[in-house]
Amino acid sequence: MKVSKIMMLLLVAILMVPVTGVASAAGNDAANSNRGQSADDVWQDAWRDKDNGFVTADDIKGLNVYKDAGLSQDPSIDSSKDMKFLFNNDNYTRIVNFADGYLLTIPGTKNNPKFDLGAQYNRYYAADDSYVLTVSKEDKNIYGVTPETPHGTPEGWEPYFREWLVPYIGNADWLKNNGLITLRDSGDRTDLLDGYTVTTFNLKFVDKPNLDYQYYNVAIVREQNEYKDFFLFVHKSKTNEVDVFDRILRSFKQIETVGAAKNHIAPYEVNIPEQWNEETRRFYEQYRTSNHVNWGFFTNSMPQDKETENVRTVREKLAANQSRLSSSMDYQFDIMPTYLHLGWGGQLTEFPLQLANEFAGGNGFNGKPVLQVSYQFTTDNNGIYANKGAYTPMFDILDGKFDNHFRTLAKQIKQYGKPVFIRLNNEMDSDWVSYCGLATLLDSEVFVQTWQRMYDIFAEEGVDNTIWMINGMEKSIPYSNWGDLMSYLPGNDYVQAYALSLYSMNNDGKPESFSDQLKRIYESKKDFFGKLPWHIGEFGCASGGEFVIQNGEVVYTEKGRYQAAQASWVKEMFDSLKKGANGNKNYEYASNIKGAVWFSVNDYAYIEGKDLIQNYIELGPELTDTLKEFRKGFVHNKK
Repeated sequence: MKVSKIMMLLLVAILMVPVTGVASAAGNDAANSNRGQSADDVWQDAWRDKDNGFVTADDIKGLNVYKDAGLSQDPSIDSSKDMKFLFNNDNYTRIVNFADGYLLTIPGTKNNPKFDLGAQYNRYYAADDSYVLTVSKEDKNIYGVTPETPHGTPEGWEPYFREWLVPYIGNADWLKNNGLITLRDSGDRTDLLDGYTVTTFNLKFVDKPNLDYQYYNVAIVREQNEYKDFFLFVHKSKTNEVDVFDRILRSFKQIETVGAAKNHIAPYEVNIPEQWNEETRRFYEQYRTSNHVNWGFFTNSMPQDKETENVRTVREKLAANQSRLSSSMDYQFDIMPTYLHLGWGGQLTEFPLQLANEFAGGNGFNGKPVLQVSYQFTTDNNGIYANKGAYTPMFDILDGKFDNHFRTLAKQIKQYGKPVFIRLNNEMDSDWVSYCGLATLLDSEVFVQTWQRMYDIFAEEGVDNTIWMINGMEKSIPYSNWGDLMSYLPGNDYVQAYALSLYSMNNDGKPESFSDQLKRIYESKKDFFGKLPWHIGEFGCASGGEFVIQNGEVVYTEKGRYQAAQASWVKEMFDSLKKGANGNKNYEYASNIKGAVWFSVNDYAYIEGKDLIQNYIELGPELTDTLKEFRKGFVHNKK
C-alpha cells in the first residue's frame, strides 16, 4: 500500500509480435486463409518501405486483413473496427496499424508464429521460439500539457521520462544489482528516424542461464518537439538482435489513425479448479453467492514458525489487536489477513503455519476466520521505490531460482489444509512494488509468467485449498497504456476472484466517499471482471496524521483530528453495501462485494529526524465514533 493511488483512464493498442516470420508464406490454416487476397486494390504508396522490399503492390506475396482481431475477407476500411493489414513479401511483413496510426516492418522467416492479434486491447501477440516485440502508443503524459501546450513541454517531459519510464532501466546500480550489462551506450539518437528522437537501451543478462530471453532492447520514440505522445518499443530475444531492432525502428512511420483499438479479451468467468478439495469448493460457493460481506482487519503480519521470539511477540499483539477490534465492533471477523514476502533480511520466508492455525483455520462454516495471504515477490519490503538501485526477484523467479522455495511454500499451505485466499502481488500496475512493470524492463509479461509459474508449481504439489485473486490499482501508475492492468492478467484459469484497493487518506477532512471510488472501479472493471466475486483486498479511510505539507513546509497536526469525517465515511460505506446487497439498482456497484479487509496500520514518513504518522488508518481505541459506526454497520451484516 502506498499513499498516492492514481492513474490512467483510456487505453490504446500495443502490437506484440515476435520479429520472426509474421504472416510468412508457410503456416497454419488461419494465417493462410487470406493468401489469395490481392494487395492491388488496397496497397498505398504512402505505406512503402523501400529498405525492406515494399515498393509497389507487385512486391507483395500475401495479405492478411484483421478486423477486431479476427481474420477478414473484406479489405475495405471500416472506421468502426480495430483494423490491421499485414502485407508480406519473401522476407518481411509490413504492418499497417490503423487504430494506432503507424506502419512497421518485421523480418519474416519460414517459421510462422501463432497469431493472437487482439489478445488485449493494448497488447497484440504472436510468438515463436526466437523473440517478442511490443509496441505501444503512449498518450497519457499530463505534465506540461495545457490548452496552450497540447504537445507538452520539455520541462513536463523530463519528470515523466525520469520517474515513469526509466527510473530503473536507466539506473546503473539497478542494472548491476539485477545482473544486467549494457551492450551499447544508452541515450537519445536522431540518426535512426528522420524527425524523431529515439532513446534506446540495449541490455543483456549475465547470470540467468535458464531465462528464455537473455537480451532486451527498449526504445522510446517521439517526434521532435513532441513531449506528450510517443511510442514505446520493448523487444526481448534469445540472441543479440540489436541490429535487427534498429532495422525495425527505421521502418516505423506514423500515419493518420482510423478507428480505435478495442479490447478483445473474453471476460473472466468463474472456473472452478479441478484440484480443489470439497471443503474449498463448498466455501467458495458460499463466498461468491452470499449476500453479505466477509470482513477482516489487518493489524499484524504473521512471522514464519522458525522465528520463535517473533512468533511469541506477534501472537500477543495479534491477540490483543484482533480482540479489541472484534469486541468494540461486536463482530466475529470472517477473514484473518496477513502479508507474506518472498524473503527478508537475506533469507527466504516460509508459511506461518503455527499462527495461521491459531488465528485462522476457517472454512466459512466452522466459526473461524478464513486466512487471506497477500503474497509479494519482494525481498526488501518493496524498498525498490525508495532505492532505485534495489533488486527485483522477478527475473530470478523466471530463471527458476525460487522454484524449490515455492514448492516448500506449497507443501506448507497444503498442510494447513483450510481454504486460503492468495492475493498475489497486489498493485502490480504501480511504481512502488518490486514486481511492477517498471522494474521488469517495461515488460508486463514477466508478471504474467511469474504468476503462472508459482500457480503451476502449487498445482504440481497438489495444493487443493488456494483461491487466487488479482488486485490491481483503480488507475494504473505510471500513467500509461503499456502498464494498464489488462497487460498483467495471467489468464482466466489462474484467477478465481477480482480484488481491489480503495483508500481515502483524509488529511483535509474531506475524504472522497467509499461509494464514489467504488463506482469508478465498478464502471471500469465490470464488463471484464463482473462475473467473478469482488473482494476489497485492502482499504481504509484515515482520520488525519501527525503532519501535513503545506507550501513545501511541514505543519504538525493532531492525530485523529478528522475522526468525525472518518466515521461518516464508514457509515456511508455500510449504507451502500447494504443497499447493494438488497438489490437496489442504484447501488449495483456495491452488490458483488464478497469480502473486505480494512488495513488498520499507519503510513509513516521520516520528518525532521522522527518517524511520524502520515496517514492514520489504524483504528485506534480513541476513535470511538468510527468504531461505533462499525458496530452499527455490522448489525446488518451478521449471518
